[in-house]
Amino acid sequence: MRSDAGLDRFISEGLKEAAGRVEVPARCKTEIDTQIVSAESDQQTGGTKQMRSWTFRKSAVAVVICSLLIGTGVFAAGRIASIVSHGSSEPRVTEYEKIDELETEAGFTIRTKEDFSNGFVFTGGGIVDTEGQDEQGNGLSSWKMISLTYRNAEDKELTIDAEQEASFDQDLSGNASETRTIRGTEVYYDYTEMYLVPPSYRPTAEEEERNRTDPHYTIAYGSDAPETTYSSTLCFAKDEVRYYITTFDDLSADDLFLIAEELLE
Repeated sequence: MRSDAGLDRFISEGLKEAAGRVEVPARCKTEIDTQIVSAESDQQTGGTKQMRSWTFRKSAVAVVICSLLIGTGVFAAGRIASIVSHGSSEPRVTEYEKIDELETEAGFTIRTKEDFSNGFVFTGGGIVDTEGQDEQGNGLSSWKMISLTYRNAEDKELTIDAEQEASFDQDLSGNASETRTIRGTEVYYDYTEMYLVPPSYRPTAEEEERNRTDPHYTIAYGSDAPETTYSSTLCFAKDEVRYYITTFDDLSADDLFLIAEELLE
């Protein structure tokens, strides 16, 4: 995947080409278009914007996020069709004691820990401004999400994002790969294989079939050459707050479930 300064322009031009010829749900197309505009705007202002089913940093997987969002069917019919989130790549706070400042701004409190028994330690946090849109891209509601980042000694990273359940209706079970009950709370885990390809790539019949039928596999545009990456996400709701624990690094389901267990203590 590109890491040079031209990445945003590469993604912007690639998504424009891809979106013009790939059949996608209307609400997904709306979110892709929104991400394209955001990427171009940020290239001029120096900011960073994100979109999510859960919070992801790399614009190159924007279509992946949209695919995951649409694929799980988590939104109530006739209501929010897509979500666009805007946040800085730089942490607002780097001291654990200042998380209460984020809670004050967001308007709710969350379950947190400075470190976990599997070695993950808090490194920073911030606020993500989020908007729910209809299929035409019209804003229906907006809310703030708290996003915290943790790293371990092997430099593996995960994020813990939290938002109020009242923000929008969502079925967290979706296409969960595994579900566990921890201290009376249902916790859902999903492991997704993402096949990133260049804008000119034509999927094989087998790839297209898997993309249609496998809820844990998706094809998306945003890479110089075909490559496979993975995301692991665990989510649950407690005390009227939804939590999303996400990583792109090689972590087991047990690693994420352990973090959920310690948050639910």
